[in-house]
Amino acid sequence: MIGYLRGQVLEREPTRLLLDVQGVGYIVYVPLTLHAAVGQVLSLRIYTHVTDDQITLYGFEDARQLRLFEYLLKVQGVGPRIGMSILSHMTPDEFVQIVRQRDARRLREIPGVGPKVSERLVVELAPVMDRWIMACEKVPSPTAVSQGRWQEVLQALEVLGYNRREVEALVRDVLQQSSPDEPLEDVLRKVLRRKAAS
Repeated sequence: MIGYLRGQVLEREPTRLLLDVQGVGYIVYVPLTLHAAVGQVLSLRIYTHVTDDQITLYGFEDARQLRLFEYLLKVQGVGPRIGMSILSHMTPDEFVQIVRQRDARRLREIPGVGPKVSERLVVELAPVMDRWIMACEKVPSPTAVSQGRWQEVLQALEVLGYNRREVEALVRDVLQQSSPDEPLEDVLRKVLRRKAAS
């Protein structure tokens, strides 16, 4: 069972990567929200889905996203395709809040999620979401207002050769201490100074 892969992206499609891991190419299906460019070295948490006729790998940026995917698959009527669709259209924190609010209507807006599945997601997962919230509070995510800037800064750092996973927390800290309209160049300088000092 494969649980983790680190390698270079050889090919990139919206929901699929070809990852070169020490000379072996792995096809990994990923959410639309995953940012990865050809040539980038990427670390992924892996869910291995085994059926009678094939083994399929699903990759996630962190353990929290993987854990939510595993929760989703326990719900009747939710397979990997629907699970990936959910994670492609909202963050784990957004999903948790929607389920805790029992807002099945919002879930039906996701491609592949019909009325029955949305109701099952709310009924079956709402009881465990309080524990999820407690875990999420230990690692705060960027607010919806700063999400665009957060991604913008991370992408700029990736162009400069930095690994996204290694600088995410640093970028979050810098943005929380910066004004929303601060120029990107100034934010990058702050991040690079903090990175050099660490």
